Amino acid sequence: AIFTSFMFLINYYDLITLWVGEGKYIGNQILFVLVIASFVNLLSYFMSNVGYALGDIKKNSSFNIVRSLVYAVLVFLAARYYGIVGTAVVLLVTVLFFDLGYFSFRVNKLGFLPITLIKLIAGQCLIIIPAAAAAAWLIHLFIKVNIQANMYWAKLITGSALFTTFFLVLLIFTDKGIRDQMKQFKMRLAISFL
Repeated sequence: AIFTSFMFLINYYDLITLWVGEGKYIGNQILFVLVIASFVNLLSYFMSNVGYALGDIKKNSSFNIVRSLVYAVLVFLAARYYGIVGTAVVLLVTVLFFDLGYFSFRVNKLGFLPITLIKLIAGQCLIIIPAAAAAAWLIHLFIKVNIQANMYWAKLITGSALFTTFFLVLLIFTDKGIRDQMKQFKMRLAISFL
């Protein structure tokens, strides 16, 4: 979720310009709200699927029905009075407070999301998110300075390649499980050549 959110933030203008053409960009404010909502939605969807996998089908389904009805009413009102910004904010609030809150609570209550795991994930996110934000900003500046404004494909490919490389290296340094798997792969590879 972190990777896709930052990848989109780096490339959104070029991607949208390539997709729909010049001058059809909706603006940063709405886009940032949508990216944050998508990030939280990915987390919520994962927690929902964990709940389904643990057999919490009836409560998850009932919650989704009620949540969808509330969401529909809120989106209608927000669109009527605040336009597209209102609908984006309703989406963010709904996935943040309803979805992520409820599904995380249910998985925790089922005993599969202990506080120690939450602390471990939060600790990693406190390193990964600021580092990814700094890298995304630096990549954006590098592209802005070194690639012409109308070279959308070049900017899209360069930004994607640089951030992907950075993020993979960041994960290798911050996640012991990935490092252990790389060591095992290296040992298997060495053994296969002997």
